[in-house]
Amino acid sequence: KKTYLKNNLLNKNSEWFTNYNELKPFLNSIFLKNFKTFEKQTIKILMVGCGDSNLSLDMYNDGFTNIVNIDYVEELIDQLNQKYSNNYPTLKFICDDCTTLTTIDSNSIDCVIDKGTIDALILSNDCFVKIEQMNNQIKRVLNESGIYIQITDEQPELRTELFEKFWQNVNYYELEREETKHSSYPCFIYVLKR
Repeated sequence: KKTYLKNNLLNKNSEWFTNYNELKPFLNSIFLKNFKTFEKQTIKILMVGCGDSNLSLDMYNDGFTNIVNIDYVEELIDQLNQKYSNNYPTLKFICDDCTTLTTIDSNSIDCVIDKGTIDALILSNDCFVKIEQMNNQIKRVLNESGIYIQITDEQPELRTELFEKFWQNVNYYELEREETKHSSYPCFIYVLKR
């Protein structure tokens, strides 16, 4: 799997499910609802399994300047650091595994965003063990009022049951779509809290 990711992510940009233009109104609404003071630059965001998506870059350009991106493909992280470190000094790219999050302190994150990472884990060996590890690590790094946002094309009938094993507060929304190459597929956003 890691070889596939190396071969298919390096030197490309790929967006799964949706883009920031579609997500922006929804994210702003969720942040306003969940954080007492909504100042984009102060919300500490962790992108798990960032891949080569432009989501964090687009969010940074929109004022969310406190973003840490993790992925376990070291070559990809090196490439992203080289590409963005000069012009985006607070946009961090770190090689880490979403099932261990060894580089992220406990209770240090306001929002974790997962755009397709659990979908990739579902295809792996020992998928439910890895999903449990990932959810436990996300709970560990989120602060008390933190939220976990998961973006997927997985229908609520299936995904809600999975999340209810780990989270007390599970809400989902179907994203309103623009006409894009992805718009023929549904996109669901799950907002999870302890």
